[in-house]
Amino acid sequence: MIKTSIDDMLKSLDPYTVYYSESEADDFTFMTTGKYGGIGSLVRGGGDFATISDVYKDSRRSCRD
Repeated sequence: MIKTSIDDMLKSLDPYTVYYSESEADDFTFMTTGKYGGIGSLVRGGGDFATISDVYKDSRRSCRD
């Protein structure tokens, strides 16, 4: 109900203003910059499983793909 109210209020401003909730913030950042924050590890996918192949000590790396 709150999101609907916010969306309705923003429609009165202009057709380009959009509200992104906190839970959508990471998706928005990735969409607009192509960057995302990681946990400091290299994750590889293969078959049915994902495998953490390298862990970087004391590091939170940003990745760009």
